[in-house]
Amino acid sequence: MNGSFFYTSVNDSDIEEIRQLLNDVWPKLYGETGCPEFSHEYLSWLYKGPDADRHFLRGFRNDAGELVGFKASLYRSLAIAGQKFDGYLVTHLASQPNLSLGEKMAVAAGLSPIHTLETDPDSLSLAFFEPDKTLVPNRRRAAEKAGYKVEELRFQQHVVNKRRLMSADLDLSGITVCESDQNDADAWAELIAEQHSDNSLMWMPSKAALSHHLGAAPASFQRVAKRGETPIGVVGGYVLDWMKAGVPTRFFICEMLAASEPEALNALLRSVIPYADSTGATGVIVENATHLSQSFKAAGGIIRSPREMILAIRSNRALPSTPESFTCDIK
Repeated sequence: MNGSFFYTSVNDSDIEEIRQLLNDVWPKLYGETGCPEFSHEYLSWLYKGPDADRHFLRGFRNDAGELVGFKASLYRSLAIAGQKFDGYLVTHLASQPNLSLGEKMAVAAGLSPIHTLETDPDSLSLAFFEPDKTLVPNRRRAAEKAGYKVEELRFQQHVVNKRRLMSADLDLSGITVCESDQNDADAWAELIAEQHSDNSLMWMPSKAALSHHLGAAPASFQRVAKRGETPIGVVGGYVLDWMKAGVPTRFFICEMLAASEPEALNALLRSVIPYADSTGATGVIVENATHLSQSFKAAGGIIRSPREMILAIRSNRALPSTPESFTCDIK
């Protein structure tokens, strides 16, 4: 076999080819739990932007030049216990299932290594898994065999219960919710940082990266809650079409959520509901609530969903602190 690996910064033709591969492979892999219905807009959002030249994208083409294997490692600037790290969020691993044995072995050998820990030894490699998948212990053993340090954080995803949200006994007087813009970048950073301890793995994007991540997402939504002129809460999210057992469902993904008081969180999520309804979304998902206390969850009508996930962190050296929560996005 004369196929070859390549590294690339993506253009529109690459994205279309990757989209077709992911939509062909992922529903077969995740049919029972579901997976995103990958659109050109969704992948352009993730692969482009201010950090595009720092993402690490690796693919494999067969002899005919067709893309048959792919993996993305998306750059994220991270910090924990006061130490900063370059991080890479590994996702979109896919290989065509109808390959010959030789092709499968070649693709696996080329995509399995954690390349970013080889090229950037001081970095962190992040990946999200579902705990019932057999690949989780396999990946851990492979990482440990390669000499990497491994930390794992189990967490439950949450949804917003509209009835509980609207019936929460809170005084929202004096709180206004308005559209967020670039002038609110410092408020986003401060509010997110406020709710995290030294044991939190924090995503610390530049203002440009944060603006892209919030504004370029499919059907993006950003709001800031203020008391007077003081920001006291922020929410950011997007609309995602989810494919499960061949049936598409639309959700609003609440990706960033931070507030200095429960009332602000309630007001923000109240603003999300009509927007989500207007897009045809059937529910509001809070992907990561590890940083929210129970009182804040109660104020927002945020309840646990059945879906459990694992954040796996691989590194060459031990972290300065064991993560108990995180703010980076889930992909």
